[in-house]
Amino acid sequence: MVNLVLDSKHHNVIKMVAAFVAVSWVILHGQRTLAADSPEAEAMLEESAVAISARLGTQMSLFEEQIAALETEFGPYHYALLEPLQGLTTLLIDAGNFAGAGRILNRRLHLLHTVEGPTSLNQLPLLAELISNDVRLQRWQSVTERFEYIRSIHMWNPDVDTSALLNSMNDLSTWYLTYMFIDQPRNRKQHLDTSTLNYWRMMSLSETRLVGDSRERISRLYGYALERHRLFDLIWAASRNALAPSANSYSPEFHGAAGYLRDALRIVNHILNVSRTMDDPEAEAMAMMYVADFRLLAREGSATGSYQSAGEKLKDAGIDERRIEAFFARPVVLPVAQFHFSLDDAITQQTASGYSAVLGAEAAEDTYHLVDFVAWNELAPTSRLPALPEPASAAKRELNSVQLQFSINSRGKSRDAKAVEATTDSARVRGHAQNAVKAMQFRPKFARRGGQQTDDVMMNYLYPLDR
Repeated sequence: MVNLVLDSKHHNVIKMVAAFVAVSWVILHGQRTLAADSPEAEAMLEESAVAISARLGTQMSLFEEQIAALETEFGPYHYALLEPLQGLTTLLIDAGNFAGAGRILNRRLHLLHTVEGPTSLNQLPLLAELISNDVRLQRWQSVTERFEYIRSIHMWNPDVDTSALLNSMNDLSTWYLTYMFIDQPRNRKQHLDTSTLNYWRMMSLSETRLVGDSRERISRLYGYALERHRLFDLIWAASRNALAPSANSYSPEFHGAAGYLRDALRIVNHILNVSRTMDDPEAEAMAMMYVADFRLLAREGSATGSYQSAGEKLKDAGIDERRIEAFFARPVVLPVAQFHFSLDDAITQQTASGYSAVLGAEAAEDTYHLVDFVAWNELAPTSRLPALPEPASAAKRELNSVQLQFSINSRGKSRDAKAVEATTDSARVRGHAQNAVKAMQFRPKFARRGGQQTDDVMMNYLYPLDR
């Protein structure tokens, strides 16, 4: 173990280095923020690329000199090296030298492993930096290994909060769901199987460790239900080899994949049972609504009766009847992306995501603008794209976008979908978006008598092309 007890001379050296680092960061920060001040910004724009490169080179040399001085004083493995190494990393990234930045990042990681051990939680921010840099270099296998390592670190530390552990597992699964469409097609099944196994472990962990936290437990369980729907979508779309389902879609292919939807329905029924232990009638009513959603998706039992029961439960919870009716008058794509414990939370999320409705006297006819739907992949057209973990967010792929206009019948299926506008003139892209909407299941507009047809619905459909 490295000796971390310093004498006064060593403290003086560190103070000098700290002062240098502070000045360097002021200079570096000035480079980044001058763009906001117009006179200085103009001067920066006029500066040649050669001059910018020379200044970065000078600053790098200063950092390297200070690192060398610290190594002479303390050796190659000391905390004092971390800050100037971080400054050098930033300069290398600014200069576009991502490979060089990767070498310094790995040196910082090795240093931390030496002084604190390979299971230290202090390395997590550094691992996030390494993932971001690996994404820049398109080192996809390295990204995968680092997400695996982050999960392992959480598992190795028994005092880690359960939520943090589950978040690390969720980030790993989400990455695999992205990686399977970046990597070679022959590896897709392996990545999907790994993600599926990890989701199962997450659900098991949630059930054993979150018994006293019903809200988080429900949120985690709902995420697993969404994972089951993704598997259904991927397998059914592949078996159909097309996205133009028949009127009822009761085909052998559908029934084979629908086992995943039945799994999801069992999960949301379990969520309903958990909600009944919360002494929260509104949360229970919302769980009843999600059960109805998955009944509609899986074509199991009467969804209409379940929606009506959920509405009655909301009234029992003291929710204004007009507000309940207004909510059920808004068609949405199923399954919704998040479990909401109150009607207000659900409406607020819809509005924040861009949902709007122009009704009654405001327009000649009711018009609904649904939330943009970003599909997971061309091969999984009715599943939402999972949100990438922040360190890997730059791995997002360019999306095709098509604005669609259609109606939704009383059973929650679209009719007469047509492309109104698109980012490309490609007939294939427009046709794919139209067929994807035909394959979707919507929660239809509901009134006292059940589902009703909704005309003039607009939605932007976005998806990445398969490689």
